[in-house]
Amino acid sequence: MIKTVKNIAGQSTLEFVLMFALIVGVFSVISRTLKSTAFFQKTYGDTWGRINNTIESGIPDPGPEVISHHPAGRDRHATKLPGDS
Repeated sequence: MIKTVKNIAGQSTLEFVLMFALIVGVFSVISRTLKSTAFFQKTYGDTWGRINNTIESGIPDPGPEVISHHPAGRDRHATKLPGDS
């Protein structure tokens, strides 16, 4: 003999709470994994670094040493003055 559930609203509430807990747990595992692998930094941060360096120095490279590679960043004191040999 099968017993029927007399309080359907209570069962729905319990199922909702369990599904909510499951969704929150899966979301926290995924976000922790993405944070530990620096997924968003690699995806968006490096791209903005390249765009920023391209705008500032004309070289699409994400490193901070880009300014030294650009001709405008070089020292101009290598010019010989008149009378120098």
